[in-house]
Amino acid sequence: MPPITATPAQTTGVNSSLPAIADDAELIEKEWVNKAKQIINQTKDDPYTQSRELNKVRADYIKKRYNKDMKLSE
Repeated sequence: MPPITATPAQTTGVNSSLPAIADDAELIEKEWVNKAKQIINQTKDDPYTQSRELNKVRADYIKKRYNKDMKLSE
């Protein structure tokens, strides 16, 4: 598989492919881990965007697993 390179089009709309649920299990589901790895690979040259996108995924996970809203700074 060729390496993924970050472009502005790839880093926007990241939340569109997030898993629909966050199961209440001991481990984080593989889909969430894979999504985080994908963001890290796509944004490895842009730490600001990487942090922002990972925070969005984190907030979505917390909302779906614990039904808690996490405040995001934009």
